[in-house]
Amino acid sequence: MRKQTAILFTLFVASFQASVLFANPTSDDLSVIVEEELAREMDALSQLSPKVYYLSYRVDESQNWSVRGSFGNIIQAEGAKTRYLTTLLRVGSPAFDNTHMIKGDQASLMYSASLLPLENKPEAIQQEIWRQTDKAYKQAKSDYLAKQNKIKPEELDEVADFSEETPHTYSEPAIAVQFSTDEEEKWKQLVRTCSASFLSDPDIMEGNVSFEYTANRKYFLSSEGSNIVQNMPYARFVISGTIKTD
Repeated sequence: MRKQTAILFTLFVASFQASVLFANPTSDDLSVIVEEELAREMDALSQLSPKVYYLSYRVDESQNWSVRGSFGNIIQAEGAKTRYLTTLLRVGSPAFDNTHMIKGDQASLMYSASLLPLENKPEAIQQEIWRQTDKAYKQAKSDYLAKQNKIKPEELDEVADFSEETPHTYSEPAIAVQFSTDEEEKWKQLVRTCSASFLSDPDIMEGNVSFEYTANRKYFLSSEGSNIVQNMPYARFVISGTIKTD
């Protein structure tokens, strides 16, 4: 009697820098919006007690389009865009701040990511940045005061909690992740053709092909003056199948 044992094989065909797949560079207003809000927040927070001496924002933007097919048919084709904001601030001074580790304490997460509006509307983006910054400050203040009251002078070490560095600026042109209708159809047809090849063998139980391209764009801005924007685009084509064996 023939066993119905399934064997899965996956062929990773390609993963490469794929900026050639994307549309022409577009204008980028997000960096300007975040930079302006960073300056406003830092101006206000540096006046508080305890004061914020360092603040940074990281935005991870991802644009994606993918198509999946099985046995010659398209089963899914969709695109998506997301933006996540990560806020990091330090209260006190470089010598001693809210991140200071005290013997016996467990390390705590200093930051968390939150969704950021997808459209470059200053009011909406600035409101979310303010909300996350306010939340981060309240937590940092609480941590700082607790550690300040807990630590003994003799327990302070010579290593500072933060080292001040020379700021860096670097920016790559923005890219738009958008295929024309003809380009999308080209990739759909390739997925149909490749996945249809599985129809030639009756022992193949599953035959799937997928193509996806993603453009990740990362922003980092800090109160020290660093402003870095980098692209990380890639594409991949994956073929997988399941067969019956004796």
